[in-house]
Formats: sequence, C-alpha cells, structure tokens
Amino acid sequence: MRTTIIIASNLLARLFKRHGLFLSVIGLLLSGLQILICAIVSSVNLEGAMREISQSLPPFMQALLSEEFALGLTSRGLIVFAWNHPVVHAMLAAAMILLASRAIAGEIEAGTMELVLAQPFSRHTYLTTQITFAILILLALISLMLVSIRIGLSIFNLQRVLSWQTFLPVAVNLLGLEITIYGVTLFLSSLSREGGRVATAALLFVLISFLLQAVARLWPAIQFLLHYTIFEYYSPQQIVVSNGISWKNIVILLTLSLVASGAGWWRFMRRDIP
Repeated sequence: MRTTIIIASNLLARLFKRHGLFLSVIGLLLSGLQILICAIVSSVNLEGAMREISQSLPPFMQALLSEEFALGLTSRGLIVFAWNHPVVHAMLAAAMILLASRAIAGEIEAGTMELVLAQPFSRHTYLTTQITFAILILLALISLMLVSIRIGLSIFNLQRVLSWQTFLPVAVNLLGLEITIYGVTLFLSSLSREGGRVATAALLFVLISFLLQAVARLWPAIQFLLHYTIFEYYSPQQIVVSNGISWKNIVILLTLSLVASGAGWWRFMRRDIP
C-alpha cells in the first residue's frame, strides 16, 4: 500500500512537471480575462456601444446576441458573459482534452505506458491518479476564475452591479461541463493508440456541440437537437437570472461524464498495451 502511494505521488509530480507550464499559462489567461472584462465594463460605456452595434447587425446576429445575453446588453450581462466566452471554453476544454488524451493514448504513443505499468502499480491505481490530477487541475482553474472575478469586481467598484457569490453556482455548472469533456475524451483515449487523433476527435466534438447549440437556438426546425449538445446544459446567464442553479443540468452532465469515463475505464482495463 505504501509503495502504491509513493508511486502515485511520483506520477502526480510527473504529470505536473509535464503539463505544469501549459496549465499555468491557461490559469493566468483565465484570470486575466476576468479582471480585463471588469476593467472594460467599468471604464467604457459598453451598454451604449453594444446597443449601437446591435442595431446595425442583421436580424440573425441580433437574435444570436439576445440568446447569449439573457440579462440584456448591460454591464451585468457583459460581466456574466465572461464565464460563457468562447475563449474561456476553448482554454478549459484544451486543458481537459490534453490531460485525457495523454492519459492513455498519449502514453501508449510515447512508449511510456509499459514502463509505468511495469512498476508495482495497477491499472486501476494509474487511471485513478490520472483522473484525480485532472479534477484537481480543473478545481484550481475554476477557483482561480472565482478569485479573479472577485478581485476585478472589487478593484473596479462593480460590487453594486454584481456580487462575486453569484458566480458560485455558475462555477459548479462549469465544473460539470468540463468534467464531461474530460470523460468523453478519456473514453476516446481508451480506444486509440495516438494522442493526436484523440485530441482532434475531442476538439471536433466540443466545437460541433458549441456551434450546434448556437444554430439550433435560432433555427426552429432543428431545436430538438439542443438536448444533444453538452453546452445546452451550461448557462451562466440563466443561472444569474433565476438566482439559482439547475440541478437537472448538473445531473445530466455528471451522468454523461460517468458513463463516458466508466466506458473508458472498462476498455482500458481490458485492452492490450503494446
């Protein structure tokens, strides 16, 4: 047992050494974006500018803006949008896809999986350590976003507009979304021997889901597809409007994550490691 703990600790240290720089950069960018949005909202009359821009856009784009800004083109709505910005989704998804694709397929492709499992270290413990590392990283990144939005609201005197506690249920919802992306990627990783292919497939899954949600909301004929996109179950704007989180969305995201990661776990325990 002691040997297993030591090896697991060494694996965690190895993972942080390998991915630490990339994840740290993502953390800094996510943090800076939250503070930057607060700075822009406090120093520029964005509400007037956004209204002017909106009026000059074609009806399709106006409808898209109204979907994205459930709180309206206000300072409050713009601050909350910082948690649903494509850049935020791109960075968090990149972190989850990287960790999950490298966990199995990436290690096999690099030829290091056999070396790791040659130690007194079961596949069960190996995958548990990988998943634990990913969850810890995700918690750290989202916590950093919370701290940054609190700092931004305080520095630029925006507490009267929005309280940082408002983002706590949003953070829970975001956690569920990113865990789902990790679970789906882990499943794909368990089926492949090449990390690059897994990352590409997972990226396409996220991109198609994101774009499909945006289009389906504006195209009544395909609105039934909304329920098949993971981003439909993450809506910070609606959380703020309703002053509460939709636990149904959390349950759906976590269920999908458990099913995907469970299937990946089952496959990894039974597959050959060349």
